[in-house]
Amino acid sequence: MGPAEKARPAPDWLILAPVSTAAPVTFTKKDDGSLLVAGQPATFTFVAHTLQKGITALRLEALPDSSLPKRGPAGRRTAISAWPN
Repeated sequence: MGPAEKARPAPDWLILAPVSTAAPVTFTKKDDGSLLVAGQPATFTFVAHTLQKGITALRLEALPDSSLPKRGPAGRRTAISAWPN
């Protein structure tokens, strides 16, 4: 890592709230702010609104959950990609 990278502050991550989805899934907000997605589409798109400007990244994490088979995405092949529209 170069000197410029070390001086860069850590980003402030915000939790987005989906307002709609094009897939037959439901989002359930958990106590920690994460979302549990019910449904099994091959691909889904969600829409979220924010007043933030200059967004340069979106972090999407696939977390384990005891309510899911094999505790979630770690039990199967999963690919996640995201880009702004």
